[in-house]
Amino acid sequence: MIVTLNRAAAPLRVTCCVCGWLAAGCGDDASATPSAATRSDAGAMTTDAGAMTTDAGAQSLPPGTICSGELPVMKILDTQTFSEVAPDWSCYEQTSMDTDMDSGQARSVTFSLAMSTAATLASIDGVTADLFFTPSTLGTPAASVRFRGTVTATQLDVPASVTSLSAHIHALHTASSQLDIAEIRDYDLRIPASNIVEGTSVLAAMERLAVTQVLAGQTGDPQKAYLASDVRDCLGRDVGGAQFELLDGETGEPIETGDATDAPHAAYSRFALPDAECTFTTIGRAEWILINAPVNVEGDVKTHSYRLRLKGRMRAQDKQPVVLGEREVELFPGAATAVRLYRQNDSCEVISSAAKRCR
Repeated sequence: MIVTLNRAAAPLRVTCCVCGWLAAGCGDDASATPSAATRSDAGAMTTDAGAMTTDAGAQSLPPGTICSGELPVMKILDTQTFSEVAPDWSCYEQTSMDTDMDSGQARSVTFSLAMSTAATLASIDGVTADLFFTPSTLGTPAASVRFRGTVTATQLDVPASVTSLSAHIHALHTASSQLDIAEIRDYDLRIPASNIVEGTSVLAAMERLAVTQVLAGQTGDPQKAYLASDVRDCLGRDVGGAQFELLDGETGEPIETGDATDAPHAAYSRFALPDAECTFTTIGRAEWILINAPVNVEGDVKTHSYRLRLKGRMRAQDKQPVVLGEREVELFPGAATAVRLYRQNDSCEVISSAAKRCR
């Protein structure tokens, strides 16, 4: 493993972790959140206006399967009762999320290229990740890490004031095309109190599968971008009932999607697969993707402003969705951009893991 580091003042010890994206999750507790497809015994639905689900007459649907229609109040899945309950929004009431990180104390955080299956593990050799201490992956990286053999972890010195990382995971072509790694630009990898940061890595074959699923068997435009995000509550649990929209930063208007193959196409995950018929997230996997997104980076220069917005009804009294997060995005031709707009408590064990939650 080769590490190249551009040091800054007041160093802090950090390790980073790159995990599966739009996959089954990673970590030892990947079964901690059962998928919606396995919850057929969840009981009857209700027609409460604040609930995610609706009465289907004689048919009983499991929680989290409703993903279109009137926008509901956002919910999470209680894994003990398999019922929908209110998310934890306490971190949105805090005035500062980064008090501990600004203290200047050194921290040790784990960064590993952790994959979810043994077959994928074979593709780690040769993967390169450029790490940035800013909300951008443009310019010179603070560190470049190249993984060799079965080594899946490294440590980096970063400034104590840095609260999140950005990463550029380079595409990797292998002897077996089924093990190729897709290019990912990964943002908002916040460093929690647990000192564990998880980034994003995905097989190119899985990315192609998601694209063809959204485009009904067609392939995406290689000159356009691929944008992905998800939503969690303050305890790291998938939130159903949230919406994403990409805005033109100069006009403030949402980017229009269309039926043409080369037009932008949006989809939300349902039963762990992208579903273009869904109009908001589900509690099973609260993910969103945009295929054929407009590009705003040429070379290493940003040419246009686009902003991704996350919104939803936090409480029943919210008649209209409220904005939970919004940020500028960098969109590259033929590459995926992954961003995280939600907040989480500093006590979270892992930020943005598909399997692990706060303790």
